[in-house]
Amino acid sequence: MKMNTTLSEFSAILNRVDTSRDVDQSRTLTGWHGRAAMVRSALEVLRDMRDGKLAEARENYKGARLASIENEINAEYETARELAVAKVESDLQEVLKSKRKAWDKANQPPTDEMLRLLQAIEIRGTDLSAAEVISTIKTLNGNAVSLRALRSICARAGLTLPGFVGADPGEFERQMSEAEEYARSHIDELDKRLEDMTYRERLFWTRPGGGLDTEFFRALDSSTLTSADIRTAATTTDGGKNTRATKTTRASTKASTGGKWSQVTVTEHGFDLRTACEQFGVELSDVTAANPGKRLDSLHQGDTVNFPSTHLRQWQNIKNAVQLENVTLIDAPEPEQMPEGFGEVVELTQE
Repeated sequence: MKMNTTLSEFSAILNRVDTSRDVDQSRTLTGWHGRAAMVRSALEVLRDMRDGKLAEARENYKGARLASIENEINAEYETARELAVAKVESDLQEVLKSKRKAWDKANQPPTDEMLRLLQAIEIRGTDLSAAEVISTIKTLNGNAVSLRALRSICARAGLTLPGFVGADPGEFERQMSEAEEYARSHIDELDKRLEDMTYRERLFWTRPGGGLDTEFFRALDSSTLTSADIRTAATTTDGGKNTRATKTTRASTKASTGGKWSQVTVTEHGFDLRTACEQFGVELSDVTAANPGKRLDSLHQGDTVNFPSTHLRQWQNIKNAVQLENVTLIDAPEPEQMPEGFGEVVELTQE
């Protein structure tokens, strides 16, 4: 009984993935993630084929002959898995290369027309509307140098632009490094069964384009802008002399503190604290520090847990540990009362 069709079957499956009209072929990290998920699905089909062949062999053979056939089947599957990993890694490398090439192009000196437009916008002072800003961004056509200048002009006019507009080189490299690390850390899970995955792993493979892609991919892939994305900066006065925009930060996987925290009421025994941390975008160590003296490993119905964040994600098709109706906003501790381990206090704004 010769088992030599595994690789040809896999090639046919991958070919269907590559030619599918449903595959996002864009040179974006979100597009790469979707393609990687489809490769994983193809590998899952192949794994089921392998399991079927192994079951058939065990019904018909014994001893050394069975061992030989099992080794051959498993070796073919492992070769296919290595091909799948190489395909996904190569695709990721091409996307990263494409994004850096586009970034280099975006940082070319602005044209005279762009400079004149920026001067005209700056003359307007504080009399700028979101629609005018969006129109200007479209005219600047992705030139990062001009967009950084526009960001400064908008800040003086009391308008805050989202992070993907006019990111500085250091921020771009930081985001690229984090996105690459996030992507590569999951490639080894390509043939891992969903039931054996952690919550974070399962989220990665079942929600390409959603979930934590918002944190790691969308900041690099975003290009569209709406009026709702442009916020009016809150202002504070400094002794009645200067007016300045309040410092804000986006909820991320790092702890965030500020005017408000979230307090969650536990509604069932076995509260999934790690999943709750994922939803609020904070680390377990941050939640531990925010709840001094509380036994977080033994929570019961009616207990409350403080989360140093006001950003609650709700993901479809993924079990949510925290429901909105069980969340109450509370005042964050004053700086001198802040639990040990927290740094500078910043105001947290929701996305």
